[in-house]
Amino acid sequence: ILDGKDLLSERTNAELRYLKK
Repeated sequence: ILDGKDLLSERTNAELRYLKK
């Protein structure tokens, strides 16, 4: 089950990864 918080966390993680790159 996907929760809004989980989705936000995944999106933030992806953004952080992109910024780190």
